[in-house]
Amino acid sequence: MYCVNGKHFADLYRNKISCYTDWCEQELGCGFYFNTDNIGPYMSLDETCLSNGEVWTFLTNKDGHGGKGTLAAAIPGTKSDEIISILI
Repeated sequence: MYCVNGKHFADLYRNKISCYTDWCEQELGCGFYFNTDNIGPYMSLDETCLSNGEVWTFLTNKDGHGGKGTLAAAIPGTKSDEIISILI
């Protein structure tokens, strides 16, 4: 519709905008990403299927407007008990 290559856009977001490549192994070594510095008064919770049926839950700060400092948590799965225990 907007003549945007979806794969190119996804790669651009993952490698440039989200700073995914800058995350160190220690942060993802426990299986999830959590950054308390990005938590604010207006948060958003969303589930997304990344690839091969792998579903993740993302907690983002709405004040970041999708830029740097927006992602507060990336947690694999959608089970509310697991998500709540990690966030608490």
